[in-house]
Amino acid sequence: MPDLSPTQIQISRLTEPDGSRRLVVAGELDIAVADQLGDAAREHRTSGQVLTIDLTQVTFMDSTGMRLLILLDAESRTNGWRLSLLAGPAVWRVVELCGLQELLPVRLA
Repeated sequence: MPDLSPTQIQISRLTEPDGSRRLVVAGELDIAVADQLGDAAREHRTSGQVLTIDLTQVTFMDSTGMRLLILLDAESRTNGWRLSLLAGPAVWRVVELCGLQELLPVRLA
């Protein structure tokens, strides 16, 4: 992935062989880009399928990013699709600090 300025995010959209969707996110997940990721996630969710958001290349996440992950998890539970989150060290640290590792569908990659 290319070098990104602190306020940029790159989102790659992939369809897995089983039909599930994957968003790969790189850069900083903060207030400047959270809506962009939320829109991409909502655009790529499919009823009955898994949407994986790969956050292993995220270098920083603030409370806005955490709020987005919580909202997407709630939406997935009520709207018939499943969310899976892959966390890198920067995201995992925030998840742990918030005590949400047992509540969100997140795993450390």
